[in-house]
Amino acid sequence: MEKGKISSLQMAIMMFPTIVATAILGVPSITAQYTKNDLWLSHILASLIGYVTVYIAYKLQILYPKQTVIQFSEHIMGRYAGKIISILFLLFISRAQDLS
Repeated sequence: MEKGKISSLQMAIMMFPTIVATAILGVPSITAQYTKNDLWLSHILASLIGYVTVYIAYKLQILYPKQTVIQFSEHIMGRYAGKIISILFLLFISRAQDLS
């Protein structure tokens, strides 16, 4: 770790359990209403979504190595949309940590 910043691999490792925990807790309860006997497929779908999310975060950290998530979201989306995305991201992380 350099000057209080984490690497892209460290961020991916930190995000993966949060995404998996959220997917395992949230997806089955919602999909059980619709899928009945095919609920087991939701775990596969949730895992794939989690892997894709971590891969995107990893690639973004490689593209913007000296920036935080909030900084590069503003760079990609623009000032106001980036701030909204950053707030949603922070709320998601804080909510996911409450669940685990």
